[in-house]
Amino acid sequence: GEVTLDLSEKAAASELVTKLRMLAISDGELRTLLQLRNPEHLPALVEYITMKPDPVRLAFLAREMGNFHDPAVSDILSTLLYHPDHRVGLSAIQGLQINGGVESVLAICPFLESDVPVLVDAARTALMDYGPQRVLEGLARLPSHPDERARSAGVFVLSRMRGPAIARLLVAMLGDRSAEVRQKAILAMANQKDIAYLATLREYVRHAPEEDRKITRKAIVFLQTLEKTAG
Repeated sequence: GEVTLDLSEKAAASELVTKLRMLAISDGELRTLLQLRNPEHLPALVEYITMKPDPVRLAFLAREMGNFHDPAVSDILSTLLYHPDHRVGLSAIQGLQINGGVESVLAICPFLESDVPVLVDAARTALMDYGPQRVLEGLARLPSHPDERARSAGVFVLSRMRGPAIARLLVAMLGDRSAEVRQKAILAMANQKDIAYLATLREYVRHAPEEDRKITRKAIVFLQTLEKTAG
């Protein structure tokens, strides 16, 4: 019969994928597979992640997958952000930063308020690397985001930004279904020390839910003080 020989890189890569699926891949082989950065390998890598490998290996995998620069990677890494081992969460944030998709902004934002300092630093570094314009792009759908945790964290980030588009988003957050998010938006308006918010807050306090009225009045008084000083 016919005898064949295939020593190509494609064949070698196929063997590595097989080892990955068999959970028989070594650290060096996993590194080699990831260095190929072949999008066709993503399904096998996702399957491997679902098998819950060792946290050290999972952390390495999370960071390196960012180099694929593929939108699908953002979804994959977002599932690892809240892993019980902080090394995995840290690497997932770094992987998202490397991958670069603005769809990751809202996934990263909550870690600015984490109790784990290394995650706070990683989230801050990632968002600063994105830059204000791309962060704003990532926050554009904030009012309709289904996760309250993300909406709250998004308002936290907005409070540290400036510009007309930022103001429009903060005003939109006054309609949020969560009292915590609404009140965070009110505080953000006060913290920005922009008296242009006075008209909005004066209108809002007239029909605001009872739990929001006290903080809204305080924000109005604070901004009125600034208005008088400016005058």
